[in-house]
Amino acid sequence: MSYTDLSPGSFAIVGVTGLMGAQVKEFHTKTVGRGQTGSLALLAKQKEKVLIFLTAAVLVLFFLAPTASASVVITPSGDPGRTPSNVFDYSNITVTSNSATYSAQSDIRDIFGGSFSTLEAPGRTIFADRPGQLTTYDVKFTTNSAVSLAGYSLFLEEDGPGSVNRSATNFQFLVNGQLVSNVAIAGSGQSYSVKFGSDAISVSDSFAPTSANTFEAIFTSNIGYANGIRVLGFQGVAGSPAAQSGNPEPSTISLALLAVLAFAAFYRRRIVR
Repeated sequence: MSYTDLSPGSFAIVGVTGLMGAQVKEFHTKTVGRGQTGSLALLAKQKEKVLIFLTAAVLVLFFLAPTASASVVITPSGDPGRTPSNVFDYSNITVTSNSATYSAQSDIRDIFGGSFSTLEAPGRTIFADRPGQLTTYDVKFTTNSAVSLAGYSLFLEEDGPGSVNRSATNFQFLVNGQLVSNVAIAGSGQSYSVKFGSDAISVSDSFAPTSANTFEAIFTSNIGYANGIRVLGFQGVAGSPAAQSGNPEPSTISLALLAVLAFAAFYRRRIVR
């Protein structure tokens, strides 16, 4: 069983399209309503109103289309082991800080392809328990040099079918201090096996290639008694630096969208007058 989450850009486009439809409907109602001919001046104003919203929609599509993150995909999986193509391999990174693990036998480097843990088995990291509480666990790390990153794959495992112990409800990933991915994995009290058909899953996301060397992974636990999250691996997907030049930053997109909405609101007010 797989689960796909539409990107925020897709929802924005759907929202603007719906708004366009509402404005066009209003235009037709006011200009060709039963028994109403309307003046030329009113007709011109209504046409201007529709044109403004069409322009706004085109601008939103222009800015969002090149940068909309690909859909998040969550599928049943297992331990990925150590992968040569992983730009987050433990030999290529330095963990600068991390939330406490379950014990000294659970090594944080095993998130990044290591086999140092002696708790349970090598190749997995378990965070410290905070029984019955939604707890946030944080790992900050840097790469030895800047890498071009286009996505990631995160591998998680709960205690067993139907158990919420060791499971996560949310994952956030920051690149150079900017949030690039925020994934709602499962609801509070909901297990992987119920939602995805497996107690071990992979969470993958992709985004416009970004050159960076500072990263942060934030995990939110479930409410199980043994709620320290179990992580089997975290792999970075390399991207092509050449693909960066045509894609504006997320902050640029946000500002452009706000500008378009402000422009539409201003002219709408003028027309109503």
